[in-house]
Amino acid sequence: MITCDEAGNIVIRINNDAYDLSNSNQYADFLLWATSPVENAIPDEGATPDEDAAPDENEAPGKNSTIDADAFKVDDDIPEEHRAKASRYAEFLVEYAGRRQDKLTEMAKTLTTEQRENEIQAFIKRLKSEET
Repeated sequence: MITCDEAGNIVIRINNDAYDLSNSNQYADFLLWATSPVENAIPDEGATPDEDAAPDENEAPGKNSTIDADAFKVDDDIPEEHRAKASRYAEFLVEYAGRRQDKLTEMAKTLTTEQRENEIQAFIKRLKSEET
């Protein structure tokens, strides 16, 4: 959810985390979270630390990769003077989340390098067996 603090700074609250976008470190953490192509980078709500600790790089991306639809909803209680700014963030982030999910879905459809190599090796073996 997108809200603001007492000073009017935009704060994004996701799961149990809050990112104050006026704080450079928190802003960087938010960007790392939101742009990560790693499937478990975005934890499922209620997940235990073990479930999100180390993603399996051999699995296809996308398992836990969706960003909740309400993650970038503007808080109804945000003061009117900050609503336009929060709405611009929300519009951008919702569009970005959709593009990100499309890309992760596309990536999940492609084979890993190891899978491609195995298919090439199997093809070579079939060719060799047809020659004999």
